[in-house]
Amino acid sequence: MQKIVVLDTNFLLALTQKKVDFALLIREFFDFPVQLVVLKPCLNELKALKQGKRIFPAIQEYLRANSVHEISTEAQSADKAILDYAREHGAVVATLDYVLRKRLKKAGVQTITLKGRTIVSP
Repeated sequence: MQKIVVLDTNFLLALTQKKVDFALLIREFFDFPVQLVVLKPCLNELKALKQGKRIFPAIQEYLRANSVHEISTEAQSADKAILDYAREHGAVVATLDYVLRKRLKKAGVQTITLKGRTIVSP
């Protein structure tokens, strides 16, 4: 059984800010194969950030190197796209956003986050 893990914008930012190899950590966290995905609205949100313009090429290269699939969605908002996609596909969401984690939990969506350099499921 393969599980889908959706990466949120702030999780991608942690790649450069905390220098964490999250793809490896996520794959080690689960006892089964995972497919990492990033939604187009998250990438658009990242590009719109001031620091995003500078680090976007490095993040894109990391995503490519780790076989992270880029998924287009109808939703314009990154949070709405994540919520809709996760519910529809039974996906886990990797995020550092406390408010989003609460919304996802309320919707019955499993989340994972970083605590230091470790993946945890709050």
